[in-house]
Amino acid sequence: MPRKPLVYVIYYSTFGHLAALGDSLVEGLKANDQVEVKVFQVPEILTEEELRQLQAAPKRSYIPVIKPEQLEEPDGIMMGLPGALAGKMAGIFLSTASQNGGQETTALTFLPVLVHHGIMFVPLGPAIEELKDIDVIHGGSYYGCGTITAGDGSRMPSELENVIARKHGAYFASVVYKHFRNTPKPIVNILPNASVKNEEKPEDHIDDNNNTSQALRESMSPSPRLMRLKSAKQSTATLIMKLKRIFNASKTR
Repeated sequence: MPRKPLVYVIYYSTFGHLAALGDSLVEGLKANDQVEVKVFQVPEILTEEELRQLQAAPKRSYIPVIKPEQLEEPDGIMMGLPGALAGKMAGIFLSTASQNGGQETTALTFLPVLVHHGIMFVPLGPAIEELKDIDVIHGGSYYGCGTITAGDGSRMPSELENVIARKHGAYFASVVYKHFRNTPKPIVNILPNASVKNEEKPEDHIDDNNNTSQALRESMSPSPRLMRLKSAKQSTATLIMKLKRIFNASKTR
């Protein structure tokens, strides 16, 4: 039996909001039993005194701290970090203090990190109906699930936000599963390293000094001249007339 694709959920949560949202995300990832899921947190950069003054939530000591070399292991990552990540898949979940606190902007500014590491971003998109709810204030967007914490951090993920997170997790799991099933090898290693041979073509023997042969060759192959015509979006009729003139010229010589 082939192994299941492996998905890492990695987060940093000072006040517990992303940790709580991550729980729902993991539920969604595991819902269809398509992927194996492991949860990690990133190393703490604040001192114990700084965390105390911030009134930070207690750290979940049972959640292991991710190491850079471990990032090569999974087939998909929810929230990406630097490493050998080309060909991996990533999704984003986040929190902001207010409804207009920049959830989409936060996601957008994270995308360049994924791009520069060759990571494939899997957006949430419009598939989840709960995301379109306008009766209840909630976080999240087409970029990924999210939560609103309130200015003082007192608001934890709502039931609606948790529903969206679970569905986000399930959707991401299905995308990784389908991709991994159809692409068993890492994308960057699919094509073998092979030198391209310069094979001799029959048209290479055409006399370049013969204007008629040159014109015929250009008309029958995707030459740079014709490619420029196409890219300039010239009409089909104009192109046909040009070809007719070339062929007529060849008949008179």
